[in-house]
Amino acid sequence: MTSAYVLGLRAVALSSLAISVYVLIGSLMFPRWWYGLFWGHDARLEYVKSGTAYLIDHYFRLSVCIILLFSAAVLSLMQWGVRVFPWIDRFAGRLVFCTGLAILLDALFLRRFQRTAYRTGEAAIARLQTAFEQIVVLLRSGPNLDAPIFFHYLDGPRVEALYSQVAELRLRERSVTLADKRKGKAELRLGPANLGMERGAEGQRTDTLEAPDFSTERKCVELMRHVLETLPRNCYTDVLDSCLRELGGELSEPLRLMVQGQHDQVAAHKFASEAKDKWKVWFKALEQGLHQVSGCAFVYGEFERSEHLLIRKFSDEPFKCHFRLMLPQEARNSLPAHKVRLTVFGSIVRPLGNDGFVDIAAVAIF
Repeated sequence: MTSAYVLGLRAVALSSLAISVYVLIGSLMFPRWWYGLFWGHDARLEYVKSGTAYLIDHYFRLSVCIILLFSAAVLSLMQWGVRVFPWIDRFAGRLVFCTGLAILLDALFLRRFQRTAYRTGEAAIARLQTAFEQIVVLLRSGPNLDAPIFFHYLDGPRVEALYSQVAELRLRERSVTLADKRKGKAELRLGPANLGMERGAEGQRTDTLEAPDFSTERKCVELMRHVLETLPRNCYTDVLDSCLRELGGELSEPLRLMVQGQHDQVAAHKFASEAKDKWKVWFKALEQGLHQVSGCAFVYGEFERSEHLLIRKFSDEPFKCHFRLMLPQEARNSLPAHKVRLTVFGSIVRPLGNDGFVDIAAVAIF
């Protein structure tokens, strides 16, 4: 036998022995994970990568011990290989067969004794995923704009003005002009001479397409939906709700990966450990955003009413911010006194100032 063949045979035999020992010990320590590798997971490469990362991050000492044992085995072979290699050369085929048989039996035992536990765990994870998805949708949802809506106040001219500025909503009338050309020709041949006559006519036809004329209330609902889709951050009820919206945004991508079977447990633990720092960042970003807020916005929740003002206490800690709007005359009689739960859609007149107030001009109150 050539030296290359002998070296290759030794490498295959020793590798199969090391892999079988690793699989058997791993199956005893983490049976459900190994069941998932053998029987329960399609994206095996991603599964192995996430499992290796989890092992290093949460069982660091065990990872170091595995590396040290492997290094000790290699050094031992280098030291006493002269005594070991003849046995490996003699029983290489049997060693590969036995290690393969051991891995096969291990996979069969895992399927026999871990299938129920694995499927139960996967079903529980699926239910948790569904619950988390519903929580994320709830956290990221804005005010309820489902019809019918009872408006306590509606500024019709401002609704029309804002509605006319939005290209997607402005399609009230459209004209289509088509060119119409007609051309005729007659020719008479008389020997070597030709006699011909040509006549043409041109014209245009204009077709006008008109969209139905919606009511002011319907236009306001469409306008609010457009603002909610294009400016989702301009929805304010209280500081906790705004931070929960950020939490929903942070959770949406990990949950999407979980649904696709690419969940990364390490990323989930890292997200949980960084949660406190993220809250501080969200508070700071929210305060900076309120100092620069502009355009249309929603403010909803419990308002305190005085004779001429509506005030929504957004936050007292870690920064002070109250939304303030002048109560229109038309809405004073329809709103109850003192505290009332409302949704206000309007335009920002003044962002957060040193006095802790954001002034908003109401377009609709409902």
